[in-house]
Amino acid sequence: MGWLKSSQRGDTLIEVVLSITILGVLIFSALNVANLTFRIGVESRERTEAVHAAQMQAERLTALRDREMSRLRDKDPYVEDESLFADPDSTFTSIANIRSGAAYYIDQNLVPRSGACPAAECGPYNVSITSTATTSPYVVPSLSNPDVRLRATIRSNWRSIISNGGAGSINSNLNFPVELADRRGNTLADCTAKRGAYDGENKRCAYVADVLPPPTPYVAARLPIYKLWNSTTSDHYYTTSTSNRDTAISDAGYSFQNIAGYLYQYPEPGAIPLIQLWSGNRNDHAYAAGNTEASALEAVGYTRQGIIGYMPPGPGPGIAPFYRMYSAAYPDHFYSRLDWELNSARTSFRGYVNGGLLPGHPYLVGYVFTADN
Repeated sequence: MGWLKSSQRGDTLIEVVLSITILGVLIFSALNVANLTFRIGVESRERTEAVHAAQMQAERLTALRDREMSRLRDKDPYVEDESLFADPDSTFTSIANIRSGAAYYIDQNLVPRSGACPAAECGPYNVSITSTATTSPYVVPSLSNPDVRLRATIRSNWRSIISNGGAGSINSNLNFPVELADRRGNTLADCTAKRGAYDGENKRCAYVADVLPPPTPYVAARLPIYKLWNSTTSDHYYTTSTSNRDTAISDAGYSFQNIAGYLYQYPEPGAIPLIQLWSGNRNDHAYAAGNTEASALEAVGYTRQGIIGYMPPGPGPGIAPFYRMYSAAYPDHFYSRLDWELNSARTSFRGYVNGGLLPGHPYLVGYVFTADN
């Protein structure tokens, strides 16, 4: 019997040791899994933040290109041998070595600065751009072969908080290639399909034809004015933006009614900007022809929200007067070029009258196109 008791005590001791060993292995494995999960989470967050910082630089570089292009918009590349990246007045040349690979970044005011993006803007991520300007293989031989695109690389470097490297070491990086063309955003690949074609509106592919055809008549781009109505807030809303239209319908309770007319997309000669304003107190959108009228509405509590398009300067073929009506009871501004809509508004229970909120506010706002071309 004594032997059996001694043997049982030995078995129990072995079982305890085995249990402790297994428990230790499980705890060690759990710690390893937790550590791995933590590392993966940190690395994922860091890469997401680094991508965001690099993407911000790419967006600023593109915005800078677009802003600078506005200076060349009215210059005909068939007549003037000029390119954005070869333009001595361009912001792109404000850094001496921007075309030869020196590091730079674009600040929040869209000004190129030497070196890497500071921590105040990019945090711990060492973000910089290097770029070179290149010529097109499709450049017209008679021209001086100007640089027509910018090839850039945006690099984001950082030292991970879980790095095993020494102080100041950089152990992670991401590289993003970016290519910008100087003619309204077209890449050279876009232009190869248009060899010999004249792009009268944006002159995107002026450098891709060996023999230039004669220019075709210029046709200015137009945008439809989408008219929407919110029966809950009694507000008419007019926009030329499809995304604003869709958001108003899906998120703000508006319904689409019709197309109120068409506006120039760009400020053509003599065109008048149609400015959108909003009053939160009145729950009312209003639209003003030019800055003077917009400022008068701002003086009575409206906030300017931007230009939705440009009205033609006067009557003509395919152009109709665009009228304004106002209901003080709701209140609501209403705009139309259609007689039946205007008459319907006058006879409705909402009490619309000719003109707008302001004293002496004219019934006629301006003119709109009746078709898109």
